[in-house]
Amino acid sequence: MLHTLLPLKPLQNCPQQLKTWRLKILSVGAALTLGTVAGCNFVDASVAEGGIQGTGFSLGPITQFGSIYVNGTRYNTDDADYEINGNTAASLGDDDLKQGMIVRVEGQWRRDSTGRADKVVYDDTLRGTISAKTWDVTTRTGEFTLLGQTVQLTGQTVFSGTTAETLANGTRVSVSAWSNTDGSFRASLVTVQTDTSLDDQLEGVISNLSEIQQTFIIGSLQVSYTSGTPLNGVTLADGKRVQVTGSFDQTESEFMADDINLDDQARFYRGKSGDDVEFTGPIENLNTTTNTLTVNGITVTWSAGDDDVFDDDLTEADLQNGLLVQIEGEWGTDGVRAEEIELRDANAELEAEVESLDASAYTLKVGGVTVLVTPFSILLDDDNDQRLSRDAFFTSTAAGTWLEIDGIDRADDNGNRILEAIKIEREDDDEDDEYQLEGSITAKGTDNSTNYIVVLGVRLIIPDDSVVEDGTFSSLMVGDFVEVSYGRSGSIYSATEIEVEDDDDDD
Repeated sequence: MLHTLLPLKPLQNCPQQLKTWRLKILSVGAALTLGTVAGCNFVDASVAEGGIQGTGFSLGPITQFGSIYVNGTRYNTDDADYEINGNTAASLGDDDLKQGMIVRVEGQWRRDSTGRADKVVYDDTLRGTISAKTWDVTTRTGEFTLLGQTVQLTGQTVFSGTTAETLANGTRVSVSAWSNTDGSFRASLVTVQTDTSLDDQLEGVISNLSEIQQTFIIGSLQVSYTSGTPLNGVTLADGKRVQVTGSFDQTESEFMADDINLDDQARFYRGKSGDDVEFTGPIENLNTTTNTLTVNGITVTWSAGDDDVFDDDLTEADLQNGLLVQIEGEWGTDGVRAEEIELRDANAELEAEVESLDASAYTLKVGGVTVLVTPFSILLDDDNDQRLSRDAFFTSTAAGTWLEIDGIDRADDNGNRILEAIKIEREDDDEDDEYQLEGSITAKGTDNSTNYIVVLGVRLIIPDDSVVEDGTFSSLMVGDFVEVSYGRSGSIYSATEIEVEDDDDDD
């Protein structure tokens, strides 16, 4: 099933300036060759320029393995040190990591999108038993409560040891997530927690601090501490962001703190002046008057009128609070000066079977849509926790395989639409053999008395007005964001149901 996406316009032509591989768009059917991207008419300067592009830290979810991929860069971890939930044992390595974990990688990265990791740091955002879980199989959105905190689930959330549908109240989980300004969290990864040695854990902002009672509130949960509770240099105060580990007393509805520390934002999301940084997270506190926003608590500024900051025709007007973006820049005294801002939030979705694959170009034809798999793509299997790279994914995927894809609708210089995959999940065969997609109408017309629309590059025949819910073919407009159920007969794709979605439609 499909979920409601942020109603962003499809991104248009690929940029003309020289770009590294991870910022490029392949034209339809073009093979990827070193130094060229067919259809975009420019040459990759990364090999010619060579050298280090950045030295500092990169913060974002792990997308693939074979070493680890973070923010589109493949980091060699052969000589890296690891810190996972405070554990720095020499035995730790990539096998202790999962796709969707938001990690901090300290090291260097090059213009050819490879890098060297000196240190990899990961810390759970939340750990505990969930309640009040909801999941809408149609919109593929939901939430649950964990230690008084609201955790939002989206189609881009990765689940390990469970699924969005089977995750049950009373399950103990760990969550890797981004924090929102309202105190809620957007989950990148939800893992069923079987390690009983790990205490419960929550993060958030202190309120209603009582030093006499030795209590404070995070979210809706009361936290109690003692004079002997390690504070690790933290001065408790209302408004302070902290991480608390301990145990939840269900009888008293109170969290007993065993250790209090600065939260992940304060400990891991900071750099020193001059550091090159890359990080991913949802936009908060957007102010287009001052050209500032925050991501992961980091203040980001950009130069007014500098269109080169926004990649792939993402514009200042597209920015909105809650939008997932990747920032590249340099750490300064007042935060990060952005050099590039990229979209990392899906604006389209597809559920269909693979028709063909081109492993050399990392593209698939799925339900008539050309899908591009990049180093940013999280690749999952519905039946297990395979640690897939792009090459392994293409080797183990065949025509007829059903995929569920969240991605970004883009066009190359030739006007060919592609879906850049953010997350791909291989599924069992769909029971009703019906394809589904969500995206914006980019064209409509009538050919030999046959009406059609084009969405994600697929020409969809409209047999009659009955397939358009609460409307007609004439009422469909270019730019409408639609959810379409459709079928295939040879090379012909015909819509069986079309629903136009409002900007705030969650149905």
